[in-house]
Amino acid sequence: MRTMILASILSAVVHATASAQTANLPCPPTAPMVPYCPPGSTPGTIANGLPNLPVPDGAPGQVPELSPNVFAQGNESGGTSPRMFNDSFNGDFGGISCTCLFQTGGLGNTGLGLGGNAANSTVLRLAAGSRYNGILNTDNDSPRPTTRAYFGYNYYQGINSTYNGDLGGSDLHRETAAFEYAFMDGSASVGMRLPFIQTTNAPLGTNQNVVGDLSILLKYAFYNDRVSGDIASTGLIVTTPTAGSGNLTLSDGSPLILIDGSTLPNSVIFQPWVGGVKMFGSGYLQEITGMIIPANTREPVIFSNSLGAGYFLFQNPKDRLINAVVPNVEAHVRIPLNHRDPNEAIFLQDQVNISTGVHFRMPRATISPAINVPVVGPRPWNLEAVVWLNCYF
Repeated sequence: MRTMILASILSAVVHATASAQTANLPCPPTAPMVPYCPPGSTPGTIANGLPNLPVPDGAPGQVPELSPNVFAQGNESGGTSPRMFNDSFNGDFGGISCTCLFQTGGLGNTGLGLGGNAANSTVLRLAAGSRYNGILNTDNDSPRPTTRAYFGYNYYQGINSTYNGDLGGSDLHRETAAFEYAFMDGSASVGMRLPFIQTTNAPLGTNQNVVGDLSILLKYAFYNDRVSGDIASTGLIVTTPTAGSGNLTLSDGSPLILIDGSTLPNSVIFQPWVGGVKMFGSGYLQEITGMIIPANTREPVIFSNSLGAGYFLFQNPKDRLINAVVPNVEAHVRIPLNHRDPNEAIFLQDQVNISTGVHFRMPRATISPAINVPVVGPRPWNLEAVVWLNCYF
C-alpha cells in the first residue's frame, strides 16, 4: 500500500517538473488541428496548455473590412449578394416608330386607306406606343440573376423631330414597375416588367397615353464565379400583347391609323440574348447581345448589342446611408434587319446611343440617374434622362 502511494507521489512530482520546464518552449513549426491560444499570450509559446499561433490572413470565416471614406478601393468580391458586384445597365431604347397620314382640313387622322387625300394631308412619324417600349434586356437589367423590385422613369425629348421638320417631335414619358426573383443559388431568375407610356407636346395634338405590354424575363447563368464575380449567362424575354389590339390611341380616344390604313400590330415579341460580366478589382465590364424578333412580320427584327463599364469610386459598406458611388458609361447599338425605310408604316433606323450616369448604393437599394444621347443620325430623339430605383431582398 505504501509502495503504491509513494509511486503516485513520484509520478505527480515528475509531471509537475516536466510542465515547469516546457512552459515557455516555442511551439512546433506546424500544429494542425490545434486551437489558438487566448488573446494576450506571446505568439509561439504555450499558455494554459494551448499553443498560441498567430491567426493567418484570410482565415476561414474572416471577411476583410473596408476602411470608411476610402476612394478607388476594390470591389467587395467576397460578398454573398449579387448586388455587391456590378450594377444594372441604365438602358437607352425608346421603342420603334410609325408613319401616319393626317388630314390638314380638320378631319384628323384618317389615313390613306380610310379615305385620306394626300394633297391636303400631313405625314407624321410618331412613337409607336408600347411596341418595343420598355422591353429591352438593358432596361435596368444585367446578365446577373438578382432578387429585387425596381421602378423607373424615362424621359425622351424630341422623339422623331428629325423626320417631322417644322412640326417638331414628341416628348415621351415612361414609368416602369417590375420585379426579379433569383433561385438555384443565384444562378437563375424569373421576372416581370410593365411599362406605362405617355407622349406630350406632340405635333397636331397626337398625344398618346397607353399601358405597355407585359414582359416575362427568364435568365440563367451557366458560368457563375461567386468569388471573383465573373459571370456568363443567357436569357429570354417574352413580351406579351397585353396592351390590346390597335393599342395606340390619340388623346381623344380614337385609334392611331398608319399610312397604309392599318393599325399597329398586336403580337408576341421574343428576345433571346447572351451576356456576361467581368470584374476588375474596383471596376467591371458587362455586355449583352441579343435579337428582338416579333411574331408579326410587319415589325422590324433588330440586332442589339450593349457594352457598359462601371468604377467603384467610393465604398463604405458600414455607412448607414451611402455604401458606394459607382460612375458608369454605356454604348448601345441597335441595327434593324428589315423595315428600315422611314416611309414604311412601321420602321426603325440604325442607332448608336451613349449613356452615362452614376449608381448610388444604399444598404438595401440603389438609385441610378443617367442621361443618354444618340450619336448617329438621323437621331431618334434629342436627349434622354432616366432614373432607376432598385430595392434588394
